[in-house]
Amino acid sequence: MEKKEVLKIFAYGSELRNAIDKMSRAGRGAIIISVNTPRLKKICSGGFGINHLLTEEKLAELSKLDGAILVDRDFKKILYANVLVTPDIKKIHSDETGTRHQAAERTAKQFETLVLAVSEKTKMATIYYKNKKLKLSTLNELFTKTGDALKTLEKHEEIFKELIKKFDVSEILELVTLEDIVLIFQRKKIIDFVAETLSMYLTELGKEGKLIGLQMKEAINFIDKEINLMIQDYNEYFNFDAIQKDLEKLQYDEVIEKENLFKIFLSKRKNEEPLIPKGSRILKNIPILSEENISQLVSEFHSLKKLTLIEQEDLKKFIGERKAKAIREYLLKF
Repeated sequence: MEKKEVLKIFAYGSELRNAIDKMSRAGRGAIIISVNTPRLKKICSGGFGINHLLTEEKLAELSKLDGAILVDRDFKKILYANVLVTPDIKKIHSDETGTRHQAAERTAKQFETLVLAVSEKTKMATIYYKNKKLKLSTLNELFTKTGDALKTLEKHEEIFKELIKKFDVSEILELVTLEDIVLIFQRKKIIDFVAETLSMYLTELGKEGKLIGLQMKEAINFIDKEINLMIQDYNEYFNFDAIQKDLEKLQYDEVIEKENLFKIFLSKRKNEEPLIPKGSRILKNIPILSEENISQLVSEFHSLKKLTLIEQEDLKKFIGERKAKAIREYLLKF
């Protein structure tokens, strides 16, 4: 199970998260174990059966007891309460100091399951899954982290837009260089890293992060659209499928060094011909043009430069007077 999947289970707005918050506010501790295999019950003793739908009230009430609470693998039903769990302390190491957290960590490792431990003293909630450990954040902490990440995303989005503006001019003048393309893909990759971090925070925020999620989606959609159209315009010069696979392997520190991206693009270049844009990306900015219009123009003229040089009278034969005028007016802005 990936980190994002785990956070989704404990997201704000869910019955489980509401119960955790109630426990923390009341200064109660708890250990909640997801029973993912019948073998887990071999380390359990005592307690009593519940077999009740998991609700925040029921879970918070059961946290008053000392023993562990067992729930189903989907965290939808409470199975047992006040259970004593005794994982293998000889074979399974734990770095925790408290007995509750030691039991939680060892149980998670022994059965490769999800275990939540809530501390009475610190009021912190910690998730253990397999060999991993994850601390849940408070709502205030998450809003602060999310706000900072969103500002970072917006900053890089602005840089991306500036690169695109310069690229528009280079395309019209047929002066596109490899560096122009590399810088745009580099910024896209940096934005991907920021968006992934922001996405983690939003997953834990759950319903509380819907508005911020829409802002992020709008920014990412714009960037993805520009990149996809660039790929469409320059696919005869580069093997973009191979480039994307290589870019996926890069860590953040490697992406910052643009030389790493240059190496990837140079190794996946199909030919050494001048980079002439087909024009799909630029033409997409003219709202009056349909997909069919753009496809027809790209197929007929093969480059933006030819479109800028053709007389309006000749252009309207292909696309009609109104659309021909819109194309001329847009391209002459540069």
